[in-house]
Amino acid sequence: MYTATKAIVLGAVKYGEGSRVLRCYTDMYGLQSYMINSLKSKSAVIKPSMILPLTQLEIIAGHKGKGTLERIKDARVSQGYEHIPYDAIKNGMALFLVEVLTKCLHEEQSNDDKFQFITDTCNLLDGIEKTPPHFHIAFLLGLSRFLGFYPDQNTLKGGIYFDLMHGVFLAIQPLHPHYMDEESTAALKVMLGASLTSVDVNVPKRTRKKLLAELLAYYKLHVDGFGNLKSVEILEEIFS
Repeated sequence: MYTATKAIVLGAVKYGEGSRVLRCYTDMYGLQSYMINSLKSKSAVIKPSMILPLTQLEIIAGHKGKGTLERIKDARVSQGYEHIPYDAIKNGMALFLVEVLTKCLHEEQSNDDKFQFITDTCNLLDGIEKTPPHFHIAFLLGLSRFLGFYPDQNTLKGGIYFDLMHGVFLAIQPLHPHYMDEESTAALKVMLGASLTSVDVNVPKRTRKKLLAELLAYYKLHVDGFGNLKSVEILEEIFS
């Protein structure tokens, strides 16, 4: 049975001679993998430009729900990007987004709000004139809301340390080593009040780098197999 769904491309892996396995996050079925037999033939449904990470598609594909590789019957780009492929900063930020999403998105079920957040983030990244240096940090915080470990707002007032294990703000240091110090916690509070495109975020570059490292440690504690990100080095070069 073929059904229509929106999809965001997370990546493509070679499979045999000339084939690809296309990994997508869809609005109807969550994370899905599709077998693509050919990209270069005139009759190919999926063209090479359509497998670039973060490409937004509308597809008609098989969805048996058995964890098997599905087939795409028809596809088109639903939202093209004008700047991400050609702007070094936006492209580097896009690589970071893809790497984070690949490590965090595992479920094969619908989540409209999460899908909308991801597409909105991609469209904002492409559309804003100048990419704020905190964009990726705001993205991590926004995504954590949909992953179930957004920092607890009820403990925000009076807390000067952020407990990475429990996602709460504390007035005293916790007994375990997984927490942010006062400097990072203050920066985190600033970021919680900012949006992806805020231009008046007062967080120094050194503190922002430190906060990113600690937020990634936060993700490691709450997302199984999260590990290290290769794209962080690219962002450090971009914003150095």
